[in-house]
Amino acid sequence: EQTDDGSGADVGTAEAAEVSYDVTFTYTITVKAVDIDAAVNEASKQWNSRQRFAAELLIDTGLTG
Repeated sequence: EQTDDGSGADVGTAEAAEVSYDVTFTYTITVKAVDIDAAVNEASKQWNSRQRFAAELLIDTGLTG
C-alpha cells in the first residue's frame, strides 16, 4: 500500500505496461461474373487497405517497437 505525504515526490515504482491485441478483419467479396483476376485483384486491394489501416493504428497509438 502506498501513501502520499504531500511532498510532491513520486511514491512507489512505475512499471511498463504491456499491451497486446489481435486485429481481425472479416469481409465478403461478391463477384458478379466469373473473373478470377478481378476477384483476386479486389481481394488484394481490400487486404492491403486493411493492412495499412492496422499499421497506421499501431503508429498512431504508439504501440510499435
